[in-house]
Amino acid sequence: MNNLSSTTKQKYEGSTGNTRLRLVAAAILATICLLGLIEIYSATKGSSLAGMHMRQVRWLVIGFVAMFALSRLDYHLILDQAPILYLIGVTSLWPSCWSATLVWCQTLDSNPWRISSGVRTGQIT
Repeated sequence: MNNLSSTTKQKYEGSTGNTRLRLVAAAILATICLLGLIEIYSATKGSSLAGMHMRQVRWLVIGFVAMFALSRLDYHLILDQAPILYLIGVTSLWPSCWSATLVWCQTLDSNPWRISSGVRTGQIT
């Protein structure tokens, strides 16, 4: 009952057999990105942030180019370097974690109603 010719099957399946699935996934991803872009445009239209959707478009293009470039790599190359890449990722998070902790501590120090051991401290003004 399959009406597709063998050349059409080869066109959709490709050498790996999941080219069609990749196209469907890319179409879903593009749809989600487009919906997000429409939401950013409608949320910032007429405000001081008008034009932010163009910034989002640039990042979407950069992301799609990077995605397709990385998809051409053999994943075994990345898999062999996984422990090193993991350590680089975790190490790169430390500065942002440390700075967020410092900002949070400064906020607590400047707040007269900070909570210490479950008891509110500070003066009522």
